[in-house]
Amino acid sequence: MKGSKTTAYHAALQLYKGRALQNLGLHIAARDTFTNALRRSKDRPVELLNALRYVRSLTYLELGDKSRAR
Repeated sequence: MKGSKTTAYHAALQLYKGRALQNLGLHIAARDTFTNALRRSKDRPVELLNALRYVRSLTYLELGDKSRAR
């Protein structure tokens, strides 16, 4: 999915997609999905943004990038 979507619903769907990719062991694809969902933060619920940041940091830990995980 190229480019960021325009609604919070699409960002939430990307959160679930990224989690599914994590469960499949596709950590790089999950990281890219979370990053794409975080490209736009205006008009997004704070809880959704925090959830995306948290799971992306867990993904960075799985990839061995501790400095980015912080």
